[in-house]
Amino acid sequence: MAIGLPVVVTHKAIRRTLIGKVEGDVDNAGEYASTLSTDWANAWIRHAAYFSRVGLAERYAGVINSLA
Repeated sequence: MAIGLPVVVTHKAIRRTLIGKVEGDVDNAGEYASTLSTDWANAWIRHAAYFSRVGLAERYAGVINSLA
């Protein structure tokens, strides 16, 4: 995962949060091939930005502002 290779994990909510929303039905060759042909380099960078300090700070500020 750290070097941009595809990973296979169980279908659980926490895994989708950590890995990102990348799903492909392995029984459907066309859908699976489409999933594997995703632009992985940019997809991982966009997903990693969600967990950045700036991204977390913005989400925390949103929560705090919604409570005020």
